[in-house]
Amino acid sequence: MKTWLSKSATADGLAVLVLLATPLVFYFPVTLGWKTFSAGDINGFFLPFGLVLSNALAEGRLPLWTPDAQFGFPVFAEGQVAALYPLNLVLFRFLPIHVALSNSSLLHIAWAMIGMYVFCRDRGLSRPSAMLAGLVFGLNGFFTAHMQHLTMLAVASWLPWLLFLQAQYQSAWRARQGRWVGWLALTGLVIGLQVLAGFVQVACLNLAIFFTLGIIQFLLDATDFGQAIRDGAAFFVMAIGGVILGIGLSAVQWLPTLELVGLSVRSQEVGESFQTSFSLPPEALTQFLSPFAWLGSPNPPNLEYYGYLGIVPLFLMLLAPLLRRRARTWVFFCFALLSLSFALGSANPFYGVIDYIPIYNRFRVPARFMYPFLFASAFLAAEGFEELRQRLRAPLSTDRGAIVIGATLTLPIIGVMIGWERFALASWMNAWAILPLLLIPLTIGTLAMGWWRGITAPRFAVLILGLTLVDYALFSVPLSYTANAQLTAEELMQAPPVIQKMDPTRPLDRMFTNIYNVTLRPNHPMIYGRPSAQIYGPLALQRGEDYGTILTAAALNLANVRYYFLPSGPLPEEFVEPTASLVLDLFRNPLPIPPTRAAQLEITSYTNQTINLSDGFLAGEIILFSRDAQSRTLPLRIGIETADWAHEGLDAQHSKPRAAISFPAYLLSLRREFDGFKYVTRYTLPAPIDVTTVSARSYLPAGNLVIERVLFLDQAGQATALAALTQRNDFAVTFKSHAVTTLENRDMLPRAFIVHAAEIAND
Repeated sequence: MKTWLSKSATADGLAVLVLLATPLVFYFPVTLGWKTFSAGDINGFFLPFGLVLSNALAEGRLPLWTPDAQFGFPVFAEGQVAALYPLNLVLFRFLPIHVALSNSSLLHIAWAMIGMYVFCRDRGLSRPSAMLAGLVFGLNGFFTAHMQHLTMLAVASWLPWLLFLQAQYQSAWRARQGRWVGWLALTGLVIGLQVLAGFVQVACLNLAIFFTLGIIQFLLDATDFGQAIRDGAAFFVMAIGGVILGIGLSAVQWLPTLELVGLSVRSQEVGESFQTSFSLPPEALTQFLSPFAWLGSPNPPNLEYYGYLGIVPLFLMLLAPLLRRRARTWVFFCFALLSLSFALGSANPFYGVIDYIPIYNRFRVPARFMYPFLFASAFLAAEGFEELRQRLRAPLSTDRGAIVIGATLTLPIIGVMIGWERFALASWMNAWAILPLLLIPLTIGTLAMGWWRGITAPRFAVLILGLTLVDYALFSVPLSYTANAQLTAEELMQAPPVIQKMDPTRPLDRMFTNIYNVTLRPNHPMIYGRPSAQIYGPLALQRGEDYGTILTAAALNLANVRYYFLPSGPLPEEFVEPTASLVLDLFRNPLPIPPTRAAQLEITSYTNQTINLSDGFLAGEIILFSRDAQSRTLPLRIGIETADWAHEGLDAQHSKPRAAISFPAYLLSLRREFDGFKYVTRYTLPAPIDVTTVSARSYLPAGNLVIERVLFLDQAGQATALAALTQRNDFAVTFKSHAVTTLENRDMLPRAFIVHAAEIAND
C-alpha cells in the first residue's frame, strides 16, 4: 500500500472524495432527504422491515420477532433485515426511515467505487484509470437497476475491498512479513461483514471470486512448479482461515438464519427450473450496445437482466487483451467471459455443473453472474485505458483544452441531474433509440485518437471519463421513472385510502392480500401498524404459506383475518385466488344446501360498469330449487333491485334503489372519494318453500354482477345466511376502488393465543 498511497496521498484522497460524491451529488434530492427511492422491494420489503428494525433500535433492543407478519415471524433470523450490520445500526437508529433506506444504497455504491479505485491503484494503475474502474463498477446497469435491493448492493460493494485485502496478506506472506496475519484478520472481518449485510448469494459469489482469482494470482507469481504447489497450498490454508474467521464472527446472524431456512419455503429441494429461473436471455446481450433496445422500459422483462457496461468501458474492455498482452489481463478477460456465460443459465449447456456445488445449487437467478462479469470488465476497461493513455504525450504547460472538454461534458450531466423530470419517460426512450448511434462514433473517434497518438494525455483522460459519466447519467434516467422511482417522505408513508377507511379501534385484526394487489401488498400493512396474515420474503415460513394457500372459511376465521383484499384487475392465469372457495359465488355452479325454509329472500348485490344502462335492464336472475323439484326465478333489474356501485360517483343514467347501503369509495379517474353503494332487495315468495339448491345467471360480462349476500327468512322472520349453509365466509364490501375491493369478514374470530404446553426458559 505504501508503494502508491504514500507518494500521492493528497491526489488519491481527492480522487476518493470525487468518487464518494458522485452518487450522492447525482441523486442529491435523495441524499438530502427531499425524496426517497420507493419502487419495488424498497416499498415491498425494506420499508416495512426497516421500520421494525428502526423501532426496535430506538427502544434499545434487536428486532427478534414481529407478530405483524404471517402469524408471527422471526425478523432477526431473516437475514436481509441485517440488524447487526454496522452501517444499519447507525442509519436506522439515528436517521428517518426514508433517509436511512435511500442513503444505504447510495453509500454502498460510493463504497464500491472507492474500493474499486483502491484495488486498481494497488494493482499499479494510475489515478485516472483507477477512477474509470471505480465509476464503471459503481454506476453500471447491475448496481443502478438494483438500487432497490439494499442488501445485494451492500454485499456487492465489499468485493474489491476483499480482493485488495487478499493481495495485501499474499504480498506480506511472500515477503515473510509478520503483518500478513493482520491483513488476513481484516479479510476475515470483511467476510463476516458480508454475511451480516444480508445477501447470501452475492456473499457466496464474492467468496468464489476470492478463491478463484487468489489461486490464479499465486500461480502467476510462482517462479517454478514446486513453488506454485507450495504457495497454492499456503494460499488455500490462509483463505480457509480467513473464511472460518469471518463465518465465526458472523455466526450470531447465520445460525438463526440457517434454522429459519429449515422452516421456510427454501427448506425443500429445488429443481432445475428454480435454479435456472431468471437466466439472462441471449437477446439481452444487445444491451451492451443499446441498453433499452430489448430490455425496454417502463416494463422491462425483469430488473435482474440489467448489466449495462457503458459504451466507452465496453470498447476499452474488449481492447484490453490486445493492448496489454499480460497474463493478468487475459485471466480477467477469460474470467469475464466465463461469468457472462454462466449468467445465461439455461442457455448455457455447462450451467448444470452448479448442481454439484453445495450451497450454490440452492440459488436461483443465473443473471446475477453478470455482477462478477462487470467487476472484471471494469478492471479490464481501466487496463485498456491505462495502456492508451501511457502512449500519449503530456502537454508542455496547463492543458486548457482538457479544461474546456471537461466543462463541456459537465453541462449535460448537470442538465440531467436537475432537469430530467421535465421530459416524459417516452421522450427519454425515444432519445435512447438515437443515443447509441451518437455514443458509439464518439467512443470510436476518441479511442482512435488515443491509438494513433492524436491527442494529449489529459484531454484523452477527460474525454474518456467525461463520456463515461454522460453515458451513465443518461442511462439512469429511464430507471428513475421505474426501478428507481422517487417520492417525498410524505408520499411514501401516506396510508392508501384502503387503510384510511379501516376501523381505527381494531388495530390487531389481520389482513389478507396478495402480491398482485398494487394498493396493498403482503408486507404493506406493517407500515401502517396493521398485521398481515402473509409475508413477502425469500424465507417465508412454509407452514404459514401452506395455511394461506389452502384456505377454508374456518381457517380464515381462526387466523383472525378481518379484511380480505380482492384486486379489481385481472390476475395471472397461474395464480389461484384463495377466495374462490371462500366468497359466495352463485354464477359458477349451483350450490346445494340442506333443506332450508324460506318465506322471503333478501339479496344484497351491485353491478359494475353499468352506468349507461337504463332502469329495468335485466342484469341477472336468482333461481331457487325446492324439495319438490319446483323452481322460482327472481329478477335482478338495474334501477329496481340492484344498480351500479359507483352510481353517484359516475352519474349513472338509471335510478338508485331505495334500500342502499353506502361504503367509502375512490376512483383514480375522479381523483376524489365518494360514496359507493350496494343494494338490498327483499322478495316475498307466493308460498313458503324448502330450498335445496340455489344458482344464478348473469346477463352482464363476467364479474360485473356481484351478489354479496343471500338470506333466507322463514315465516317467523328468522334469517339464515346462504354463506353459512355452504361453509363460506360472510363477507361485506367496506371499500371499493379502481384497484381493490375490501371485503370484511363478519365471521372472524377474535385474536387468540393458543399453546399446548409452556416452559419457562432461562433467558
